[in-house]
Amino acid sequence: MNDVFANLYRALETSGQLDNTLIVFTSDNGPEAEVPPHGRTPFRGAKGSTWEGGVRVPTFVYWKGMIQPRKSDGIVDLADLFPTSLSLAGHPGAELAKLVPSKTFIDGVDQSSFFLGTNGQSNRKAEHYFLNGELSAVRIDEFKYHLLIQQPFAFTQTGYQGGFTGAITKTAGTTIFNLYTILRKTIA
Repeated sequence: MNDVFANLYRALETSGQLDNTLIVFTSDNGPEAEVPPHGRTPFRGAKGSTWEGGVRVPTFVYWKGMIQPRKSDGIVDLADLFPTSLSLAGHPGAELAKLVPSKTFIDGVDQSSFFLGTNGQSNRKAEHYFLNGELSAVRIDEFKYHLLIQQPFAFTQTGYQGGFTGAITKTAGTTIFNLYTILRKTIA
């Protein structure tokens, strides 16, 4: 992957397009849990669960000369890339609405000010997590409310189906907790 990305980077640079290109590396879910106890993540859970190990993924956003290197725990959803990219390309807010059918709901949030560092905070304050179309968790700022952790059909008795091993299908009722308090206690 390093060689492929290096070739892409050089091609963008050589063609004069690098200064006008937003590069994003991310994932749609946490890792498979083939390596106990949490796969390849320090967080509880893995792909197919609403625990942080299933939904918290690293994201790298690069735009030469525009985005300064930094770390953040701000919430960003893949759906945010659509309105953010259009905003950075000069089509913010009302302009975006002209580009999609009138009955289409855009659930992404424009994160340009967050990526560019003008406000330093994510513009997304809440995230809704669904498993197989069922609302399973809600995050608002640092608080997360779990209704269902993982669908029971996502794993077999041996635990080796699609990377969904060691599944916890339900909590003892619903659960709400402060993510940052929990993370500070479990990850040094």
